[in-house]
Formats: sequence, structure tokens, C-alpha cells
Amino acid sequence: MMLVFGTVPNPEMPLTFGPAERIDDDLLADRRRFSRTQGTGAMISAALAVTTHLGLQPPHVLVAGDIGSGKGTREIFQFLIRNVGELSPEVLTLHYCLPIMGLVRELCQVMRQMPKKPICIADAGGMYAAKGAGLAGEFDLFTPDTSEIAFLADPEATHPAYISHHLFAADATAIPSQAKSRRRLNLEARRAYCL
Repeated sequence: MMLVFGTVPNPEMPLTFGPAERIDDDLLADRRRFSRTQGTGAMISAALAVTTHLGLQPPHVLVAGDIGSGKGTREIFQFLIRNVGELSPEVLTLHYCLPIMGLVRELCQVMRQMPKKPICIADAGGMYAAKGAGLAGEFDLFTPDTSEIAFLADPEATHPAYISHHLFAADATAIPSQAKSRRRLNLEARRAYCL
């Protein structure tokens, strides 16, 4: 099972869990409709398109409304912390949430105890929470856009608003060569450490 979780920008949306389906211009899970075009809904739409194309089961979703209070984020994480072992997803994808690092730590601790840890993917607030909590290594894949790469690249930044100013001037067309250069530096550092 693929499980995509995150908040949606509707404070009235209760905690909702179930397989996703598309109904007209919306998504539907557990008889509740929500937008498919923004934030977590856009990621769910992409996952649904891929699973449909490949003939796989649709992704399960876990969403709740949150527009900054943290209520929906807490509900989602508390549900997962209690149930992720029993649900045993193969892929777990975190999208929009408030970066409440203690909850990310708790979820990662529970997943370490699972017989088979899911493949963990983070985007948006999920990446911020993982990096801020010092748990980026627990995730198999981050999916950042250019500005998020700057945040992730700055070892001192605790939030995207506090990244080094020189990273704002990054040329997006240079990213492939920068990634190759960074990979070369990492390999050299590993070799030096092993010696």
C-alpha cells in the first residue's frame, strides 16, 4: 500500500483516511471531497495518476484540515504513530504539515520498530520537519523545488526563511552540475574518512 499523508487548506476537513479516487475536479476519500489541485491534493492526484497508469491499487490517503493552527497536523501524526505498524504501508509519503519535529521523531521511532520499514518520501513541510529534527537520513527521498533545495543545502538553517543569502541567488540551471560536484565532494570525504 502507498500511503500519502498531509494537511489540506480547509479547517473544516476532519481526519480522513481511505483509498483515493477522483470525482470530477475533486478527490474523494472516506466519502469526503477535497481539492486535487493544491498542496497535498496535488501530490495525491499525481500518485493516483501513476497507480492508475500502472494498474496498481490507488494510494490510501490520510488528510486533515490545517491552516496554521497545527490541529490537523497533530491529528495526522497521532493517527500514524498509533496505526502505522498495523497499516504496514510499503511507501509512506509526507507532504504539507506544520514542521512539528517531536511528532516526526516519534513517527520515525515507531517505524524503526516495524518488521519492514516503509520507503519514506517527504516534500514541502515534511522535508522541513525531517531536516529540522535531524532525521533527514530516515527518509529515502526528498522532492524539493529550487528554493527548498537552498533550505536543505544550508546546514545552519532551521527554517526556509533563515537560509544563507547567497543561496537565494542560486541559478536553477546550475543545479545538475552542482549536484555532480556535491556528489564528488561526498565521495572524496567518504574515502578520506575510511583511510
